[in-house]
Amino acid sequence: MSSSEEKWAANEEKTAFIKSFPGFFLSWSECLGKKIKKVVPLKDGAGAALMMEDGSFTMAPKIDPIIHQILEGIQSLRPELEPRLPEAYRQLDEKVAMDKEMTRKARLEKILGAIQNNMAEIPELKEEVTKLIRRLP
Repeated sequence: MSSSEEKWAANEEKTAFIKSFPGFFLSWSECLGKKIKKVVPLKDGAGAALMMEDGSFTMAPKIDPIIHQILEGIQSLRPELEPRLPEAYRQLDEKVAMDKEMTRKARLEKILGAIQNNMAEIPELKEEVTKLIRRLP
């Protein structure tokens, strides 16, 4: 076996051992019922090692979800959290509805602006828009 092959084999053996290290778990379902005792940030800033009270541990990525993921999480936990946080959910519903309405208005403004800005260059646009309006129920 060449040195390169030995190095590759040694790395594979090390990787397999690390992934099966006693107490290490890869599934969040294994966390159920466990209490976190210690959080140690990783040097690269990409996450942290989480040690449980029973000595088991796992790795967690840096908490930096995209806003729609946070909203999805908040909504998925609604049945459990809303009884404890009714005012927060009421405010969330208002803000989500307001955002939806403002998105609708912005789209309308953008469409009307596109039509107005293109009337001079596309003379048949007025006729086509009129035809479209006539076909609406």
